[in-house]
Amino acid sequence: TEKELVAMRDAIAVMDDSLDDADAFIAADNNFHEALARATQNTLILILVNSIVNLLSEQRKQVFEVEGGPQRGQIHHRRILESIMRRDPEAARATMRSHLQQVREDVGGFTNYYG
Repeated sequence: TEKELVAMRDAIAVMDDSLDDADAFIAADNNFHEALARATQNTLILILVNSIVNLLSEQRKQVFEVEGGPQRGQIHHRRILESIMRRDPEAARATMRSHLQQVREDVGGFTNYYG
């Protein structure tokens, strides 16, 4: 819905303005992904995302410590949003996979948080 699109756009704008403030950037990143989960209109997805938000925040702290990590994430966030705005689920899926790969690569230099 337009509500989720506005929330995602707003979150991206906050992240753009917070590239030197990890806490604000991470809070906005969480907001982006929550709005994305809401946009699925699948309650289970929203519950899952909300249940791991603390874990995701820890991972996002790692990404924030990688030079260029937040900026690369922003490229992916914009592509995801653009795909959703075009109502192109295949492109949205592909851009999300690409974003997850980017995060995996960025945190690869850190100890595996998951054990």
